[in-house]
Amino acid sequence: MVTHTDEIWTVPLAANHTPYNFVKLKRRFDRNDYCVVVVDTAAFMECFSREMPGYIIPTVDRWQLDRKEAIQKFLDPNGNGVPEMPVVSFELSSRKKWFGLLQDVVEGVISFTNGRHRSRYLQFSGAKCFPVQINISSAEELRKYCGCSCCN
Repeated sequence: MVTHTDEIWTVPLAANHTPYNFVKLKRRFDRNDYCVVVVDTAAFMECFSREMPGYIIPTVDRWQLDRKEAIQKFLDPNGNGVPEMPVVSFELSSRKKWFGLLQDVVEGVISFTNGRHRSRYLQFSGAKCFPVQINISSAEELRKYCGCSCCN
């Protein structure tokens, strides 16, 4: 379960993740129009998979080794400083099912301001949920589609 103080969120990773088993994240914006939502990793990444194809980051097992090592070092809780949590936007999109023969399906779509690589790495490292920052106008919809039941 993600825990937090006023400023820092601690995200547990899978027990077999080395060399650390948690990461710490902080807010990017300290403004009243942004809030933090703890998201379920699987639901969140499913919504991210609906983003425009050019913006989707491949899974970590397809990254070059130097990219993987760089993000691992960047997120290391024993490193210098605390990285910012991802900043996202969320919208609903309607798509036709079976060439329009069945009722339209409404799905959530995640877009990033920053944090795509962090999110993909958190998924890879076994985080069940993690915090993101979002404009308050979209926060309730994000919670509805991707909220982590243990933390919201």
